[in-house]
Amino acid sequence: MLAPTATFTVAAAERELTYLDKFFRENDAGAPTRLTEKGTAYFDNALLKAKKQLQQAGTWSECCPIYYRYLEHFRVNHMGLQLPAHLQQETPDSEFSAREHTNESPSAEALSEQTLLLRLPSFDDHYKEPLAQLLHAHRSLLQQCNNWIIDMRYNAGGSDHNYDSLLPWLVADENVSIGTQWLATADNIKCREFVKDMLQRNGGNEEIVAYLETAVTRMKQAAPGTFVNPEPEAVHFERVTPEPQRPDRVAILIGPECYSSGEQFLLTVRQSFSVKLVGQPTGGALDYSNLAFHELPESGITLWYAISRSNRLPQYPVDNTGVLPDIYLPTDQDTSDDQVARVQQWLEGGSLGPL
Repeated sequence: MLAPTATFTVAAAERELTYLDKFFRENDAGAPTRLTEKGTAYFDNALLKAKKQLQQAGTWSECCPIYYRYLEHFRVNHMGLQLPAHLQQETPDSEFSAREHTNESPSAEALSEQTLLLRLPSFDDHYKEPLAQLLHAHRSLLQQCNNWIIDMRYNAGGSDHNYDSLLPWLVADENVSIGTQWLATADNIKCREFVKDMLQRNGGNEEIVAYLETAVTRMKQAAPGTFVNPEPEAVHFERVTPEPQRPDRVAILIGPECYSSGEQFLLTVRQSFSVKLVGQPTGGALDYSNLAFHELPESGITLWYAISRSNRLPQYPVDNTGVLPDIYLPTDQDTSDDQVARVQQWLEGGSLGPL
């Protein structure tokens, strides 16, 4: 592999796009299915079109959106590109620059004596402990309110482990958990080993570290280009000790800005008889997950791609439709607060119709 260089030429950009195409086809967990569905000619033609577009590029930053539009032929979610630091300085407003972390802390408030509103904007690692602390601090309020509204409309995901503290309030005694298969390649193994070692050095979650160790071991034992199950069973029947005083009725507001671990949370808690999903379909970014990163050899642009696919596939895809609501709630005339108010009115014995 060549060392990344800031020197741009069209020839180098074409060479790197060829490299990107080959790497993505070989290492992304969703690429094999997409190649089968659309045929290699479809992607070969798209690659030629992208190379023609590179003829008009004059910098690596201008190449990034061309690379990205090509990758969108495979999938629009759970993949991405990020400019290296020196290129971010040149184009600070680029959509491919690293974003500063914004505060998306969970919050809880009583809307009435009967109804609680719990907002969950993110399941990012930053908010695992804040969510657990919030539930502890508001325990009496959580027990008091028989109706909950959980706002998940803008939750772009994070990690499945980060909502563990909430599950005892919502799920049935037993829930069905569907695992994932990991694509075994040398680059995927290398990336997972890097993440595992980093977590161990920084005192990361022991359960996640153990899971990664098992996954890496099984990937090394598998034939390159095949999928492996990191766990003994593809489907698990998990038990959670429920909270003794739980809400009788839970309405979860969902919409197209909800993705990834946010969607996995929905698939888990909707198994409860007390939970209803209300709103519009979610964004659809769950079939291919566990993002890995790889630095492109000439520009230094970082590729993010998925190395696992859900065992739900092909019978139960989510990416095509999103997670569907139990009750579809059109919002053409609604503001965000109006939706909350409508659901509160419904939970408290009124209508779900417009206010």
